[in-house]
This record gives sequence, structure tokens and C-alpha cells, in this order.
Amino acid sequence: MHLGEAQISVGSQGGDVKRLQEILSGGGYNVGQIDGIFGPQTLAAVKSFQVSKSILADGIVGPQTWAALFAPQAPKEPVYLPAQQSASSIFEPKIIMVIGAALVGLLLISARK
Repeated sequence: MHLGEAQISVGSQGGDVKRLQEILSGGGYNVGQIDGIFGPQTLAAVKSFQVSKSILADGIVGPQTWAALFAPQAPKEPVYLPAQQSASSIFEPKIIMVIGAALVGLLLISARK
């Protein structure tokens, strides 16, 4: 059997578990200590990962979970602004509207006094 082919679950130990922990940790999941021991924190991380990938969250790392773990991640799409539009010009009208609304509110409050 090659790395990533074994079915592992709570109580499993060894290289497959350590690799699992490294992959999950690299993906932002809290596995606790990366020690090659499939304990409660690794179980919680596996279940969270499985839910995020719409896999039955049974905490058992079998073929479907391994495939999802090794699947390439789609790159995030970059956001492009038109050449003549800067980021500040996008937010500027909204800031002016908020300041204007605050001034109108203050004027209404002072007019009531």
C-alpha cells in the first residue's frame, strides 16, 4: 500500500496519519500536534474537512477523503479594476454619503431643540 491509500481512523498511528495531519494543518484545520497519532483533535479536523467537501462526516479517512485531500485546489480568482478606476474612487462616494447622512441627522436633532 502507498501513502494515502490506507483507511485510517481514531487510534491509527504512523506515516499516513502524520501526512494526513500535515495536509489538514496546511489547509487551516487544527489537528493539534502533528505526531502521527489519530486522536480526538485529528478526528475533529477530519470531520470538519469532510463536511466542507460534502463527504459523509464519519471521521474515517478512506478513498473518498484521501481523494479530496489530494485534489488540486482551484486558484482564487484575482480581482481586476478598470484602468481608470482606483480602489479609493470605488469607496469615495459611499464615504461621502455616510458623512452626509450623519450631518443631516445632526441638523435634524439640533432643529428639534
